[in-house]
Amino acid sequence: MPSFIKYTASAMHDQQFYNCINELPSGSIITFDKAYINYHQFEKFGERDISFVVPQKESAVFSSTRELELLNEEPLILKDEIISVTYPQTIEKTTIERTLELRRVAYYSEKHRDTFIYWTNNQELTATEIVEIYQNRWQIEKFFKRLKQNFPLTYFLGDNENAIQIQIWCALIGLLLLQVLHKENNSTMAFSILAAIVSIHLMNYTSISDIIELYKRKRKRKPEKKISKEGKRKSYPHIQARFNF
Repeated sequence: MPSFIKYTASAMHDQQFYNCINELPSGSIITFDKAYINYHQFEKFGERDISFVVPQKESAVFSSTRELELLNEEPLILKDEIISVTYPQTIEKTTIERTLELRRVAYYSEKHRDTFIYWTNNQELTATEIVEIYQNRWQIEKFFKRLKQNFPLTYFLGDNENAIQIQIWCALIGLLLLQVLHKENNSTMAFSILAAIVSIHLMNYTSISDIIELYKRKRKRKPEKKISKEGKRKSYPHIQARFNF
């Protein structure tokens, strides 16, 4: 469940989103994709005791300073090391080089049969936990997939900014309420089916929880009676023809 949502114009650069997360409390953990890599911002995260996990860029330049011990219970971790990254910073029209110390974790995925490399400033968590943090980022992608499938914002009821914002927030609130309902009832039905049921019974005095419970009950099929060969021989052709669809 998201605790923070911020939407911007499509023309806004991804790096500008850092201005929207200044209120993150100390001790937070944030993960994002390669488009948000900014070494100067990484240093600010360290000053505020905020941990981050980000995939390594293909063109990244770094130097390894120390290798960490690989644990036997983490066989899929190929490398765990401390690296240093040098980046330029301009202060009062003067450009200086600064060095940032980060942690680099290489992980082999048996599912994708490929190696993934992540950078982080957290040296307390295990390498597996670092990998799991970034993998949890896909929950955001699933959230937006559900939003697009069940609350398509392709047509807006109003053409002014306020009307568009109201429709966006209503869609997000509706999606969050459905997710709470889906999770609290331990529903096994598809999320799209639950959204369709709620839309049908929205104005009815019907308990959605009862509908979900009814959906959970599977019909117990009676075992088919095995017909012996003798029984088949005694069957009548005209009855077979009548029921032969």
